[in-house]
Amino acid sequence: MSVKERLIEFLRSQGISQRTFEQTIGVSNGYVNTIRMSIQPDKVRRIAQNFPSLNTGWLLTGEGAMLKDDVEMIEPSPDNEFPDAVLKAISAVEKIANSNQILSESNRILAESTHELTLTNKILATSNTDLVQKFAGLLDELRELRESPERNYPSLDNLPLRVASDVDPHYDDTKERG
Repeated sequence: MSVKERLIEFLRSQGISQRTFEQTIGVSNGYVNTIRMSIQPDKVRRIAQNFPSLNTGWLLTGEGAMLKDDVEMIEPSPDNEFPDAVLKAISAVEKIANSNQILSESNRILAESTHELTLTNKILATSNTDLVQKFAGLLDELRELRESPERNYPSLDNLPLRVASDVDPHYDDTKERG
């Protein structure tokens, strides 16, 4: 279950509308619906101050109970301290969010590079195919000229075996093997 899903579950269990929750912690209308991976630390602080029965450790990680057992009512003030566990959870979530952003950017760069390499590969494959076809065409022209009765051209047999046989599937290398 995500942070967003846990928050919605808490609001339902307490009979609090999302709009009332958003107004209470001082965020814009629709904030709950925009939550993706985590909740920013300043928002977690406001939630903890305004909803002291909510176990913020459960909200952030899903571990433990949704509600605190023995809740002391704390008046919201800038001096309220968070328990170390909540601060550690907030820090861990921030690190995960930062890592996720770095990974997302790396994935984007890899996708762009892969696309560029694919295009380059297609261009090279097309160029290679074109060159092989042109070379094969030139071999055919040479063969036709050699077989022409009015011309006396040298034999293609003197071409290197590797080139002639690799490019021309009709090339007969049995003459060279003896």
